[in-house]
Amino acid sequence: MDPGYQSLRAIERDLRHGKLSLGGFEARIRGHRALWSKLHLSATLTGHTGCVNCVEWNANGSLLVSGSDDRNVAVWSVNGKEVAKFPTEHTGNIFAAKFLNECNDSKIATGAADGSVIVHQWRNTEGGEVETLREWTDCRRVKQVVLTTESPFLVYACGEEGHIMLYDIRQPEPNTLYFFEATNCKALAVNPVKPKEMAIGFQGEGAKLFDIRCGNTPFFSFANPIITTRSRNLHQTVSYVEYNRTGSKLLVNVHNDAIYVYDANKDPSHGPKYIERMEQLLNTPDVYLERLEDPEELIKENINPREFNEQLTRAREYALVDHEDTVATFNDLIYTIELTLSAVPGDKMLQAELACLLRRRADALLREGFDGSDMEAVRDYIRALELFPMNAEAVKGICGALEHLQQYTLARKWAKLYVERFKWDGDSILANPTTIVVPVKRWTPKTMEKIREHSERYLGACNIRTDIKQARFAGANDEFIAAGSDCGRMFIWERATRKIIRLIKADQKILNVVAPHPTTVILATSGLEHVVRLWKPFMTAPEVFPEAESVWRSRDVTSQAAQIVRRNHTEGFSVGFRNMELLFRMAQLRNQQVDVNDGCRTT
Repeated sequence: MDPGYQSLRAIERDLRHGKLSLGGFEARIRGHRALWSKLHLSATLTGHTGCVNCVEWNANGSLLVSGSDDRNVAVWSVNGKEVAKFPTEHTGNIFAAKFLNECNDSKIATGAADGSVIVHQWRNTEGGEVETLREWTDCRRVKQVVLTTESPFLVYACGEEGHIMLYDIRQPEPNTLYFFEATNCKALAVNPVKPKEMAIGFQGEGAKLFDIRCGNTPFFSFANPIITTRSRNLHQTVSYVEYNRTGSKLLVNVHNDAIYVYDANKDPSHGPKYIERMEQLLNTPDVYLERLEDPEELIKENINPREFNEQLTRAREYALVDHEDTVATFNDLIYTIELTLSAVPGDKMLQAELACLLRRRADALLREGFDGSDMEAVRDYIRALELFPMNAEAVKGICGALEHLQQYTLARKWAKLYVERFKWDGDSILANPTTIVVPVKRWTPKTMEKIREHSERYLGACNIRTDIKQARFAGANDEFIAAGSDCGRMFIWERATRKIIRLIKADQKILNVVAPHPTTVILATSGLEHVVRLWKPFMTAPEVFPEAESVWRSRDVTSQAAQIVRRNHTEGFSVGFRNMELLFRMAQLRNQQVDVNDGCRTT
């Protein structure tokens, strides 16, 4: 049984009966959706006088550090009490702050808009005053400082002008690890298991995987659907990257787009490889096909149609109204069948149901209208056809999706396959069969050779107005993803179902930062307000509400998720278009190229 569906009482019973170790019990609890779906505000931490741009826990979760536009650093206890606050020597907004490893949390590294990285000894000093151990001023606008498991003395920094710096706190001089002259660096993450590997997020070029032993050439790009189909787009900027605990996955938050999860293994055989799989489907002669049934017909012949249709009733009803709800419904149905299939692999009827549901979800994705949804539809059609190649509706669907993506050569190949496989002699199934426009980036095994396609995609949060918006893994085994949004809300998705399980108003303006606690179910958040907020599960007794009860209760807007997702998409498209038009006008006047995030200096 899926642990996320097991009741908390059942998990406790397994512990009592010896079926779970204490460590297994704690991991099961931290990965349970019942806790993450019941997060409520537990404390508001006041002390800063500017926007709070970074919040990070120490390794055991006993302390929290925050940095702000006020150029001060604050240290808090897990219960939200201020432990210390001190001014820094930064002359710009602080964007990054981290406790260094293996120093009893006595050292904090900070990075700021002034381009400096400073290491502070904030306790255990001779005079009791905060000391500046190191200060380096070699970058412009430091967006992140990153630690490594390789050494407690090493700190990496990401400079926006294209520098990736390596600092050793024992040495006065820094090392320039990389310098990308032609683009801006926006985000950085070091693999916690393979510390020589790092992912760098760029402006306009997605994220790329590097091995510091192998020079400046990336192994491949972690590319979203927009990057793979269009020329360099200044609005496709990575605002945050993070590895999961095992270093096997990479989470990427893309400005003006969505949140993606990628397979982070540098072996080229890894990754979903949908474009390669599509070519294999196209090039497999019908004589070699293992299954020649249409899954729809198979279901009608072997399963009670009423029973199967009942599963689809909700989705079909929603299809007439809200396409987002349709996709969410199909997500649940597909997850349920996949879970059942994992217990009885090879069940032909279940596979037929799955193929039909994948095709129907793909149809709904095409109607959804969100950027990237047409690519998600292609992937579902591919999966449906891998299960049952004689699925005529899936072949027609993939033709339409490829036309949406301007992959006209591929669309014509699939249209030809449809004619030959299904003996079609009517009009072309393509909407524009004579279109010969060539896209900037055509999908072929060769052009996709150095591109790692995403494994998961999460929609809903709006990432337009600032360029430091985070997305973080949460849960004992990274079962959840948490992110902020321009609407001020915190989104929490369950990865297994792709469902938004919690949606909370966490900032009155814009929420940028989310920091999951390393050992328990607690989240710290911050944004344009001058506070840090802590979120814990379950209801709080009325006498200890952290704010007025009516305000506290109104923060939970999970029931409005579908409307908020649609509103954020509309808002993002509108703001993105206005920003693009304004920036290109300015560029014409100045006769130079402009950084699209120059207007996002509020954090």
